[in-house]
Amino acid sequence: MNKKNEWYNKITMSYRISLFFLTFFVAISGIFFITSSAHAALSLSVMPTSGQADQGSVVNFVATATLTSGIEGPVGFTLLNLPAGTVPTFSTGSCTPTCSTLITIDTGTATPVINQVITVQAIGSTTVSANYTLTITDPLASIYIK
Repeated sequence: MNKKNEWYNKITMSYRISLFFLTFFVAISGIFFITSSAHAALSLSVMPTSGQADQGSVVNFVATATLTSGIEGPVGFTLLNLPAGTVPTFSTGSCTPTCSTLITIDTGTATPVINQVITVQAIGSTTVSANYTLTITDPLASIYIK
């Protein structure tokens, strides 16, 4: 074999090896890209789904964010449609699913007597919701009826 053919064979072999590793790298990078860009799938549940409190008292329930697929970072919880005069607190500001938070709703004495559907949300890379029905009653109503 002459020097020209040896040189050509070395370049061709080097090119094939480089092309193989480049193809392998692109394929692996594509797998990582697809995995990292996939959104997590979450579900949210509340337990119990309803509660009753007198004006001026509290009601507690648990919200659980469940990871059903993918990878999720921390989620935060929020409540929508709260009746006037109520103050919510959460046992944890954020958590990584699957996780739960104890939600306490403090009703003031001026909170109206009402039956209200509250939307509980877990917010992360995606937002999921569940409903909780809150009934606020007048603690003196039974006295007035007698």
